[in-house]
Amino acid sequence: MNVKIEPAILSYAVDGRLYSPAFDDVYFQPEDGVAESSYVFLQHNNLEERFKGLRAGDVFRIAECGFGSGLNFLLTLDLWQRMAAKGARLYYLSFEKHPVQKTDMKKIHACWPDYAAVSQALLAQHPAAVKGFHRLDFGSAQLQLCLGDITEMLPQIKTQIDAWYLDGFAPAKNPAMWREGLFRHMARLSVQGSTVSTFTAAGAVKRGLQAAGFYVEKTRGYGKKRDMLTGTYQRDIPKTQTTGSAIVIGAGIAGASCAYALAARGMHVTVLEKAEEAGNAASGNPVGVVYPRLTAAVSAAGDFYTHAFCHTTRILARLENEKLWRNSSVLMLDGGDAAEAKRYAGMVKSTALPEEMLRPVDRKQATEIAGIPLASGGLYYPDAGLVAPREFCTSLLEAFPAQVTLRSGAAAEKIMRQDGVWHVLDAAGEILAEAEHLVLATGPSLTGFSETDFLPLRYVGGQISYLPENAASRKLKAVITQDGYFPPAVEGVHYTGATFEKLRAKAETHPVTEKGHRKNLTMLGGFLPAAFFDGVTPEDLQGRAGIRTSVPDHLPVVGKCPVAAQWLEDYAGLSYGQLTEKQIDLDKAEVHDGLYLCGAFGSHGMTSAPLAGEMIAAQICGDPLPVSEKVAAAIHPGRFILRALKRNQS
Repeated sequence: MNVKIEPAILSYAVDGRLYSPAFDDVYFQPEDGVAESSYVFLQHNNLEERFKGLRAGDVFRIAECGFGSGLNFLLTLDLWQRMAAKGARLYYLSFEKHPVQKTDMKKIHACWPDYAAVSQALLAQHPAAVKGFHRLDFGSAQLQLCLGDITEMLPQIKTQIDAWYLDGFAPAKNPAMWREGLFRHMARLSVQGSTVSTFTAAGAVKRGLQAAGFYVEKTRGYGKKRDMLTGTYQRDIPKTQTTGSAIVIGAGIAGASCAYALAARGMHVTVLEKAEEAGNAASGNPVGVVYPRLTAAVSAAGDFYTHAFCHTTRILARLENEKLWRNSSVLMLDGGDAAEAKRYAGMVKSTALPEEMLRPVDRKQATEIAGIPLASGGLYYPDAGLVAPREFCTSLLEAFPAQVTLRSGAAAEKIMRQDGVWHVLDAAGEILAEAEHLVLATGPSLTGFSETDFLPLRYVGGQISYLPENAASRKLKAVITQDGYFPPAVEGVHYTGATFEKLRAKAETHPVTEKGHRKNLTMLGGFLPAAFFDGVTPEDLQGRAGIRTSVPDHLPVVGKCPVAAQWLEDYAGLSYGQLTEKQIDLDKAEVHDGLYLCGAFGSHGMTSAPLAGEMIAAQICGDPLPVSEKVAAAIHPGRFILRALKRNQS
């Protein structure tokens, strides 16, 4: 399985046309590319009138086969920003097997100065060539860029599409895209009145669209092109619209991420936090490290953490807060251990990250990057770095002030659903908030409700130590990780650690101890210069401790909350070998309507919670998931019920 993406190889023909040698076809005509795209896709999907007819709260979704240079998106975004009603939302879904690299796209976009503003917004978020799903934000418009083979990715999409741009290379040049499966999935995702347009007039395309349920017409093509196809979906499939409000319990990084993603979609969100401020508990450390947790073999876990890292760094850049994010890079040392070095080599091979985002380095290279002498090489993440966790939570909650209401000092003790509405109550039985959708992001208290007590939550105490900067440590330029982590100083202090103490029972707090400081110093002394600790004693150190939560497979718990008793009944066949997990459709499994779980991030919440929040928001609002089906299944809360049944096999 190839996990790497091959970027587009471009060339310019003698007449100036942008050309793809791989497909022996052109992207567009430089002198009239804008006019051609506007004519074929915007005009023949009647977008101007349809955008004008939207109201606040409406969502319009477009799917495009072939992102290419991004021209169609630029034109659509420009039209949307000029014509759409305030409060309406555009979701643009596009597929690309060989993405155009940022440097090439910059050069191409320079041909269209009239669209410089939308081009700049796209280029600022342009994702690295990482296989999978990437969500980019443009205010009331969102772009989900799906990098990979459309024949693999389109079947995983679950949403409703209002307009289709069929803009891949010509059927004769790229037959793999124009197979019957494309039209079958278009039928699955379309609603009555969905439109389609394409530059081609090929008979096979016309017949495929007709078989899928589109009324298809041949019309005049652009310029010298004689014909093109347009169509309208005829089958009686109504469009559904998600409305209402949401409650998020917990204002740590998990809850703040869910609130941010929901608010970005125009939803009104009430966030309930039992502490007096956001970003408390495990999200309250002075410094957090943002880098991907990779696996030594291709896996759903590796895929999730890779995309979580990409997603989080895009959000951090978008928030534009210098105090929030420090792109210091991260060095993960192998300690000179041959087995560890071999494991790291497997991680490089199995990850979808390109070389510019991850590469192995030897001891000399690591020393040069870090600015201090190191005893071994390892892996280098140039795009990783430091985040201020509490400020991150606050920034997410304040990004959409009209949409998010934070209620601190509000301890949720009970939840119940009546007449399609969730009610959250305090210890006195008073209602704290009511909404159609409820997200539990309560950290160690995630199992504190009868609906969630099936989760095998584990509790881990962790302590960090505050080490004063000295002349030797001041030279450090990158975060160093091995058994623990040691970042560059922030305002004269290295916030470093952390201990890992398994707890036998649920706990809300964890004490700072001299023993914990001693453990941290011993751990750090194993891979850092001794000069860093001159004069430092455990007795003199300050620190902070908290509780991390995790589950046995060390992946988070993200998604709809299953009705555990019903799952045990419906899938009892797993215990007797009469049923396999592959036969279970998680989309049809019994869940508590409107209830979602987001937690158990262990020590990787700063990196992974924002993508988890995006998943929750996509499920609530009917948007495509920003992860693969395998990833969604791997982190689904119901996986533990299925595993318990399998363990009981007779």
